[in-house]
Amino acid sequence: ETINRGDIHIEEVDLDGLVQAVVARGTLSAICITHLHGDHVFGLPGLVTTLALLERTDPLLIVGPTGLREMLHAMPGIRTDGLPFEVTYRELADGFEHEVVYEDEHVTIEARPIEHRVFCAGFRYQERTRPGSLDGEGARAAGVSGDTAGDHASR
Repeated sequence: ETINRGDIHIEEVDLDGLVQAVVARGTLSAICITHLHGDHVFGLPGLVTTLALLERTDPLLIVGPTGLREMLHAMPGIRTDGLPFEVTYRELADGFEHEVVYEDEHVTIEARPIEHRVFCAGFRYQERTRPGSLDGEGARAAGVSGDTAGDHASR
């Protein structure tokens, strides 16, 4: 899970504690599914319907391999046409090389194929640089030096 200024972007769906995190920390913007094995997608109907019960209205993006939408629509309890929010699917075709699948003012999520027994996508979350300040003297006094100081300045 990547938390980013109130938005939560989730890779895979483990329902334990997930709904509490969404309610407590902010708005769920995107769910990225790596592959279509049950242990990676079967929690999605419960999550989506719980979001509806919580009266969510913000749109939701679900990203994953081709066939994801069809698979989800075949599962009991996940009719997306009756939800109080829009669900958009972004399906990745077998053989794709690289795609930016989600982008907002805080984060970019890129997908690339990865090796697995079945077609599988990996996701890279890149936070945008946020303005900030760094106390150079304080950093040096704390033992921070070189490129490491630059890493801290961009966080």
